[in-house]
Amino acid sequence: MTITIQPVQTGADLPYPFHVDEEGFIGRQEFWKGKPYKLVGFASRPIAGQMDVFFADFWKDPELAIGKFPVFADKKKDWFTHSIAIASFHENK
Repeated sequence: MTITIQPVQTGADLPYPFHVDEEGFIGRQEFWKGKPYKLVGFASRPIAGQMDVFFADFWKDPELAIGKFPVFADKKKDWFTHSIAIASFHENK
């Protein structure tokens, strides 16, 4: 199973969604090229070093991601917080 999380639309174009597998890895790496590589959790504000929802909690209840900012690790395992909040999710079974 994967869960697709869709960032909020901020302009004319809808941002590309993130397809997350059960271990947190981000699919479609031909597009992302390792940044982001893995979902770590979510923050209530787009501030580095903050995380309010851990990945395991999100996987049990994806609704927890709505309105929050994804915290990712890149291929080098450096963490960063995405600057656009999540608007919706879809479970792909």
